[in-house]
Amino acid sequence: MRTGIRSIIIAGLMFLITAGAGLTMATPKDAKTPSGQEKFKSQLEQVVQAYLEIREALANDNIEAAQMGAQDFNKVLVKVDAELLPSAERASWLEQSPVLQKSAERIQTATDIKRQREAFFSLSNGVIVAVKNYGPLETTLYQQYCPMAVSSRGANWLSDSKTISNPYLGQEMPTCGENKAVYGNKK
Repeated sequence: MRTGIRSIIIAGLMFLITAGAGLTMATPKDAKTPSGQEKFKSQLEQVVQAYLEIREALANDNIEAAQMGAQDFNKVLVKVDAELLPSAERASWLEQSPVLQKSAERIQTATDIKRQREAFFSLSNGVIVAVKNYGPLETTLYQQYCPMAVSSRGANWLSDSKTISNPYLGQEMPTCGENKAVYGNKK
């Protein structure tokens, strides 16, 4: 019994000492606070804007613009601060962001549009998951789908316009597709 009381007293004293010294448990900066999550969303918004540059370039069959967009994408992606997220969401983002980075690198280094579009497939899937998990964002985004994309297996992408401009089929079939979902501010 004395040992139990002694343990409680020691624990209480340790608490008082650390509290008095101004020590706190280490937590990620701003995690779980609205301001931290809003900062993260703002950073994600920049990633999405870079993604939209790639989408537009592929819809216009522009290899060089897609390469530049992918370079921009990775520049903003590495600036995203996962420490702004609560731990479970942070772990998910830290798993997802390297996949996004590799997909963008494949677009950046590809010398033909077919390979860029193959890499865009995985990039799109990852960005859609990010928007679903960490949104809503300020930008209204439309999840669009084309059943003929990716060798008729079908593929999704995000656009900031309701109007279909297909990044998988480009100028060959620019309007093939349909809107499947809306994320963000519903206009």
